[in-house]
Parts: sequence; structure tokens; C-alpha cells
Amino acid sequence: MIQHRRGVLGGLSVAVMGLSGLAQAAPRQPPFKPSLEEARDMAAAFLAVYGRPRAVFRIDQEEIELRPKRLVAITPTLAALISEGVADGGPDGHAAHAETGLLRVDYVVRAGPTFRRAPSKVRFESRGDGFGEPPRWRVEDTGRGAVLRVEAGYTAQGCDDSVTETYALRPNRVERLSRKTGHDCRNR
Repeated sequence: MIQHRRGVLGGLSVAVMGLSGLAQAAPRQPPFKPSLEEARDMAAAFLAVYGRPRAVFRIDQEEIELRPKRLVAITPTLAALISEGVADGGPDGHAAHAETGLLRVDYVVRAGPTFRRAPSKVRFESRGDGFGEPPRWRVEDTGRGAVLRVEAGYTAQGCDDSVTETYALRPNRVERLSRKTGHDCRNR
């Protein structure tokens, strides 16, 4: 259910449905556990976007299964469906360091008790860390709208690479507000 613990999209400009992973330096939050009604809404929104309850894609020779994770109200009738996908890891089930997961945002419109894909067909994607994982992310209510923070990084042979991007979830688009990259190589 898209709500801010007070009611269904009842004139709220932004309602945030929980948090996911936080920055690497920050402690991890407990996983978001939707209520039964919230889970039904996420499933209905996912069905509206993908036309089936299970969405499996082949991207760059990786099989990725998307799962709905959050609904974030953008306006009283418009919401962002945030889905995560983990790379399958091939025949042995173990994802390699180069395989990345996926974070995807699609906009949906409440249509009575269900949802339909938003006419703007807004879609945002971000690839994740290695070993098949999606990027870490969280949604924050800034008081002026919902902001999505996406963080990915990788460490190999003593070098750390990271990227943190911030996006505003606007009614007609996902707008990048900032991008910060980092690189640290301890074995120079």
C-alpha cells in the first residue's frame, strides 16, 4: 500500500516505503518488511509493468530475475516501483566478480484497486556491484520530494572503486542530481 502510515495516497506529495541498503560506511538497516497490503500493491504494480508475476531478463549474457522491493508515492496517483535483480551466476549458480545485478525504477499509476504503467513510461536502471549483486540503494524524503541514492563499488587486487549517485524521483522523469566517484589503490 502506498501510504505514509496515515492513508492511501491521501494527498501526500511524497510517501516513502522503507529503506534498503545504506552507504558502505553506514550501518545496515534491517530489511524492509511490507505489510500484506503493501506486498499486494507491489505485486500489482509489478504485474502492470512486466505483464507477469515473475520477470527474468538476459542482459549481457547474465540471467537476472527482478523482484519488486518498494513503491514510492510521487503524487497522489503516481508511484515509482523499485525492483532489484540478482544475476543467476550461470550453470553453477555462483556469480563471477564481473557479473552485476540490476536496480530498476518504473512509474505506475493507481487505477482503482490496481495499477497501470504510467503513460510517460519512465524507466531508470543502474547496474550493481560484482558477484551478481544489485547496487545498494535507499530512498529519502527530503521534504521537497523523494530522492533515490544509489551506491556501487568494487574491490580487486588492492584497489577500491566506487560511485554514488543521487536522483530526484520527479513526476515525469528520474533526474540525476549528483555523481561522486572514488578510486583508491593501496598497492601503487
